[in-house]
Amino acid sequence: MNKLKLVVLAALIIGAAYVGLNFAAKKMIISELDKLSKKTEFAGELKYDSVCTNLLTAKFSANNVSFISTQQPVEAVVETVALDNIYSALISKNFTSGLSFENVKLTEKTKNKEININLISFDKFTEGSEKFPKELGMTVKGLHLTKELLGKEHEQLSTLGYESVLANLSIDYSIDEDNKVLSLNTLSYGAEELGEIVIKLKLGAVDLTNFNPIMFMFSYPKIELVSASCSYTDDSFFNRYIEMMSKKTGQSKEDIIKKMDREINAVIAQFQDPAVQDILLKLKDFLHNPKHITLSANPETPITLGEIQNATDPVMAVKLMNAKATL
Repeated sequence: MNKLKLVVLAALIIGAAYVGLNFAAKKMIISELDKLSKKTEFAGELKYDSVCTNLLTAKFSANNVSFISTQQPVEAVVETVALDNIYSALISKNFTSGLSFENVKLTEKTKNKEININLISFDKFTEGSEKFPKELGMTVKGLHLTKELLGKEHEQLSTLGYESVLANLSIDYSIDEDNKVLSLNTLSYGAEELGEIVIKLKLGAVDLTNFNPIMFMFSYPKIELVSASCSYTDDSFFNRYIEMMSKKTGQSKEDIIKKMDREINAVIAQFQDPAVQDILLKLKDFLHNPKHITLSANPETPITLGEIQNATDPVMAVKLMNAKATL
């Protein structure tokens, strides 16, 4: 009997502790979300319908969360705000890493504009200087670019057969403040049925600790390029563009490609440098098989942006950056 009492007592203590910790975690996370909203344009009132924390699975979620700005005529309504690992967030006091927002609706009341996003997620986030996080990994999936948002660009896309655009965006970068190095691991932007652009960049002599836009304009020529690449993967955009030009001009698609070939050949004839010619030949190959192309720059030693700016001759610029094209 005494053993049974002890078991019941232990169960009650454990249950009470779980409920207490669950409540404390819930309260702390909501408080951090409120602080996070105040750091953004949505500084103001934070509302939500229900909150759920599960210490066993280390998950947190809040439903129908709204961030109502008191400074701007903007409101954000999120169907679900989720946090992957409660314990990691509580220990590190980093409540942004692992945070995700599902089915986001941004409304600008004065202009009656609405933006819908399927998912915003943060893979990593480390605070750095006042204006820039030291590390950031963020993904935006399913950004609905409607006719109202695209404006005149919608007409251009419509002629290519795109009536709606679902865009994706991701960024992953880190800043080494001590060595003044900015590593843009990935900056990608793409849309379903169009294509995707991926940029990678490593810069030296970048000082963002006391960032001032005016001073930065004068100092940016001293920033060093360590390496860079820009890749484009086509889905259907190029073929649709050729088809649109065919209808517009009355020429066959083959004739349009041949005309582009002649134009590139004319440019190749102007430059006797093998490196420049190779880049143009790769571009020509891409026109015939539009799948993927990458332009990269890997100078033997870091060069300043000012040096690149002053290299007005294409041959000089290609040699300076050790630029190449790959398919």
